Amino acid sequence: MYRLCSASVLSRAIGERDKDTVDRIMGNLISFVTLLSTIVIVVGLIFTRQLLTLAGAEGEVLDQAVRYLRVVFCGSLFVNLGQSTNMIMRFPVKMLSMFITDSAIVEVGAPMLRVIFGAYICYGVLILSITFFQAIGKAGGASVLALARQLVLFLPLVVILPHLGGLGVSGVFYAQLITDLVVLVLAIILMIKAFAGFKKI
Repeated sequence: MYRLCSASVLSRAIGERDKDTVDRIMGNLISFVTLLSTIVIVVGLIFTRQLLTLAGAEGEVLDQAVRYLRVVFCGSLFVNLGQSTNMIMRFPVKMLSMFITDSAIVEVGAPMLRVIFGAYICYGVLILSITFFQAIGKAGGASVLALARQLVLFLPLVVILPHLGGLGVSGVFYAQLITDLVVLVLAIILMIKAFAGFKKI
């Protein structure tokens, strides 16, 4: 609800080119979401076992669920921040025009801003999956995801995409989006295999 209220006020502030209000709203939103998420994380980590016990979990299932739910709690901050700031995607032209006076640059930059924010939907799952593999003692899975995103996929795409289909500079922005989508699929596959291994235990 706080996110929706902030979106309403923020859209009016951007329309009025009120930079001070925009800065204040974004600062308050991020601070508020971070504070509430931190509280949820701390409480969740402390009472994970009790919460699952109330839900009826027991035995080996309870032990595995505790480890998993703690990973979820740790990643919730990033998910909440991503969901709270996605409102910026709705008016990239207005947002850019507050800081850039050249309308031509704004028109070119707005689609690229959408591409950049489009990749944000992947961050929550990516961070959660990396934390998950670290939590279960499988650093290899976490390393594969981190290296694929930062090095193995991203750097080659940054070099190759600008020369394909006349993308030019836009290819650099698409490189991040494509990298995150590929790593997201890889993360899901690795997590499915990990959970399949739990069932065999």
